[in-house]
Amino acid sequence: MALKTGRSNKYTFHLCLMGAAILLLFSCSSSYETDIFIPIDVQNIPKGLIITEHPPKGIGARIRALKALEKTLPEMKLQYKLDVSDLLIGVHAIPVNPENVKLPEGISILKVNPSFLTMKMEKEVKKAVPVVISISGNPAPGFEVVETKAKPSFIILRGSEKIVSQQKEILTKPIDVNGISESFQKEIVLDLLEGTTAPFISKPIHVEVQIKERIVSRKFQDIPVEGKGSPYPYKITPPVINIEVKGPENVLEKLQMDKGIKVHIDLNALKPGIYPRRAIITLPVATILVNVKPKIFTVTIKDG
Repeated sequence: MALKTGRSNKYTFHLCLMGAAILLLFSCSSSYETDIFIPIDVQNIPKGLIITEHPPKGIGARIRALKALEKTLPEMKLQYKLDVSDLLIGVHAIPVNPENVKLPEGISILKVNPSFLTMKMEKEVKKAVPVVISISGNPAPGFEVVETKAKPSFIILRGSEKIVSQQKEILTKPIDVNGISESFQKEIVLDLLEGTTAPFISKPIHVEVQIKERIVSRKFQDIPVEGKGSPYPYKITPPVINIEVKGPENVLEKLQMDKGIKVHIDLNALKPGIYPRRAIITLPVATILVNVKPKIFTVTIKDG
């Protein structure tokens, strides 16, 4: 009786072990479906050609995968390998082939979207063009941008023949100088047209922007001419002078507003009589006298 019970227990144990194995096998072999995005890796672009209309960055795929792979699926770096080595100049519609995705065991692709990839190939050219610094905004009142320098001053532009052949220069991204009153340096990237690259530029362009006070000329009319240093009555003919002054715009505007120009004739030690004399004009530092009218005045000094 005891022998029979032992055999029964052993049979039950084996039966349970087999059931567990079947359950584990079923669990591992069960699958699920989901949608994923697979990036496109374009390979083997023919020498002398360039892609001007690119395919999308990736394809959408409906896949079936084992349940056991569900947690590790997001970590898999799947890629769609697009070999374009046999393409010529022109527009191409390339069928999407699921076999171009290297899949681990336990995953299969059921459906892809889109079913075709469209791309355009054109002749590639390279051309040396000057770098032009793009300026936006206005410096502080009375100041202006007098010079800009880029280093390097020329770059090699690469792209389709249609685009690059029309490029006379390459602009930087705009540099804002609004309200600035002093020179500065900075790094700035190029404003490349779509479909072009600067293959030999690995870092931003170094730019120098020189800002200085704006130099202008202003005319000052009918400034009174005074006499200094005479104990006698005198008369200056004509009694006013017209001058033209060159200098910083802010300085000249203040000079005009304050009526700060002083003009006089030195009468010291002159006895009564008639004398031709030049006027002495007092101007601020950083200004230049451009023109005077009249240049000679008649001074009449009377006795008592």
